[in-house]
Amino acid sequence: MIALVVVGSFQAFQQTELATGAREHSYNLISSARGVLSALIDAETGQRGYIVTGDAAFLAPYLAVRDRIGGQFKKLRQLSSSDEAHNHLDALSPLIDAELAELAQVVELRREGQLAGATARTAGGEGKRLMDAIRAEMNSFIQAQEGVMAEHEAEFQSNMRRLLTIIVAACALTLALAFSCVYLIYREIQFRLTDSDHSERQHSLDIQAKARTDQADTRTDEANARTDQAETRTDEANARTQEAIARNVKATRATELRYRRLFETAQDGILILDADTGQVVDANPFLKELLGYSQEEFVGRKLWEIGPFKGEDASKSAFAALQVNDRLHYEGLPLETKDGRRVEVEFISNAYLVDGTRLIQCNIRDITERMRVNQALEIANKELAFQVEEKGKRADELAVINEERLAANRELAFQIVEKGDRAEELIMINAELARSNAELEQFAYVATHDLQEPLRAVASCVQLLQRRYGGQLDERADEFITHAVDGTKRMQTLIHDLLAYSRISTHSKLFAPTKCDVVLEEALANLTVAIAESGALVTRDALPMVSGDATQLTQLFQNLVGNALKFRGARPSKIHIGAVLEESAWRFSVTDNGIGMEPQYFERVFLVFQRLHTRKKYQGTGIGLAICKKVVERHGGRIWVESEPEEGATFCFTIPERK
Repeated sequence: MIALVVVGSFQAFQQTELATGAREHSYNLISSARGVLSALIDAETGQRGYIVTGDAAFLAPYLAVRDRIGGQFKKLRQLSSSDEAHNHLDALSPLIDAELAELAQVVELRREGQLAGATARTAGGEGKRLMDAIRAEMNSFIQAQEGVMAEHEAEFQSNMRRLLTIIVAACALTLALAFSCVYLIYREIQFRLTDSDHSERQHSLDIQAKARTDQADTRTDEANARTDQAETRTDEANARTQEAIARNVKATRATELRYRRLFETAQDGILILDADTGQVVDANPFLKELLGYSQEEFVGRKLWEIGPFKGEDASKSAFAALQVNDRLHYEGLPLETKDGRRVEVEFISNAYLVDGTRLIQCNIRDITERMRVNQALEIANKELAFQVEEKGKRADELAVINEERLAANRELAFQIVEKGDRAEELIMINAELARSNAELEQFAYVATHDLQEPLRAVASCVQLLQRRYGGQLDERADEFITHAVDGTKRMQTLIHDLLAYSRISTHSKLFAPTKCDVVLEEALANLTVAIAESGALVTRDALPMVSGDATQLTQLFQNLVGNALKFRGARPSKIHIGAVLEESAWRFSVTDNGIGMEPQYFERVFLVFQRLHTRKKYQGTGIGLAICKKVVERHGGRIWVESEPEEGATFCFTIPERK
């Protein structure tokens, strides 16, 4: 019986030790899993802090996690032994790699100064989706391990009860043996008193009883020592458990402290809501300063009870949308501060769980200045477009009037020639028409000249906006500023060309003997860069001397050769300039092997602002050939084009022979 008790006690003690080790192993596995999850949360928190502040100090948790997460995950896999645990870890491994890659991409965008891109990628929700998947998978893993730990705990308690039962039974058996021995000794003494013949036998029995009693006491002491040893090991296991819990609590508090520091120093307003009740849980200092409300006026009150969000129906509807959608984004949301100011904000919400409670975090960014800049740009663009449209209308009206007067002059001249009796009247009308044309040309010159000053002011403003706010606002604002800058540059080019067109008559020089070879040399020198970039081959014949304005003839050759360079085809560009004497005039030609044109456009290309191609395909204002036509007509000649599609073009013009 005693042997059975001893064997049972030994087996129960071994099973208790095994259950204690299994329980401690399960707890270490759970602690490691929570450490991996806490490290990922620290990395995400540090990344968000870096995005908000740009301070590289916030990257320390992220960099530490990036370097040690592999070792932690490997340790977690080594501690796991069950197939279920390995399945969870296999599912977690790609999610953790994807989350670290997403964090690295966002951090790299912020390092490159792309705050809007980093914020947009963070707001895109990919990181949140990965983190939610990691939390869910890790929680499933922890719950499974907690279940295993609970089984080990139940087994440990069962073994302890069994061990205590065996110890109590051993003690009871020992006491029974002791009482039996005492009873036998008592009977032996009685027997010795009654029968002196049995004294030696009684003495022997006493010695045996004493030995058995000592043996029973020794075994009882050994059993008590084993019980004390088991209790000591249980106390040590409990102490290690409490120490691990304390470390976990310390790590959780450190994470909360880091989040609180980011929350307090963020340069965006942050409002935390209870997703079930709509009550405000917390508001950061930036939001309170932006809207002018105190902590007491925020915390504990429902969203639709606070000044900027008052209006129960609208705010309740917005809160209902927040409850349904994990993420909402509004831009240009108007809010009224406590002192009555109106601010435009960008509103982004995200929902997440904290200790089983679903919270909604609302990030509120002041974009009042950005909206003001956008509105100023829109107003400037509208004003500029209006001025251009008005000037264009005036120019069109003047052109119509000029054509009507020319037609009337031709009719009158015909009638006077036919009748022969109105020469004096014709002279007066021609003088009046010449004066009118001079006034129209002078008006066109003044109009285009006067347009330059307000256009310079607008261009300076939008270029100043681009230098000061470029890259600081969102992508749409940068796009608006870029469009405004490009528009002003195109307007400046257009006005410059209009001014050149008007100067042909208003700022012309007296005709003088002019060597066309010298004029062409100067034009080609002005086009040196364009010729080199296009790789064009320019050839020419000997050109004559004519009577003309050297400056205007230079511009004529420069425009024609420049057109040939611009509208070149896929073949290597070849341009030839020649001159032939026909009757009493020189016929000049500029021939190229470019894209050519259809015959129906032969007259149209010489009109002001007439383009055959879009601005994206070929740059220009459509005034170059109109200037050529006006220069040729001033020199008493005419200009035309001969061309076929994809076969090149030949621009010809005549200038009277110098007498």
